[in-house]
Parts: sequence; structure tokens; C-alpha cells
Amino acid sequence: MLKIYLARHGQDTDNIAGILNGRRNESLTEKGIEQAHETADKIKKVGISFDVVYSSPLQRAFETAKIITARSKKIFVVSKTKKLTTSARSEPGGMRKRPYVSESARN
Repeated sequence: MLKIYLARHGQDTDNIAGILNGRRNESLTEKGIEQAHETADKIKKVGISFDVVYSSPLQRAFETAKIITARSKKIFVVSKTKKLTTSARSEPGGMRKRPYVSESARN
């Protein structure tokens, strides 16, 4: 049976600054590296194994994928694919996050 697992990248420098990344190519922070190692440990603990790993070509995602797969006994070539980056129709990033306000709170 086909199983697909998704993981979000660890914290990066834009996350700390409150900036929406989009397609900006920022690296992981120390906390982001720690988060990736924690994810790898949890995956190993529950016994999940992968046949193939795909990653966005953006540095934060690729670094996260490499850390996660490094804990495996298998050797992985993490495949980069632009199909896993934010849609070309979306903003390239760099916008400040704004607090979410629901429609009911506005009225």
C-alpha cells in the first residue's frame, strides 16, 4: 500500500523575523536544525522507512530532508523538485505576517 508522509521544514531566519517566506531561499536556524533532528528521531522511533524522498529545492526544505534521511540505515538521494515549491502564482515572499482576524471579529 502506498503511503505518503509530508514534513514541513524547520524554522528558518524569516520565520524568526515574522516574514512569510514564499519562495525566498533562507536557511534553517539552530532551532530549525534541532526540529529536523527531533522529527528524524520520531520517525525512527515509530519505525517508518522510506523508499524515496522528495524535497523542494529551497535550502530550508532540502536541509530538513537531508537531516531526516541521515538517521536512516538506507542511503538516500533526496530528489529536489520545483513542483514542491510554493505555487508560481503566489507571492515570492518577504511580506510581514499580520495577525489573523476572523470576519465575525471585524463586525
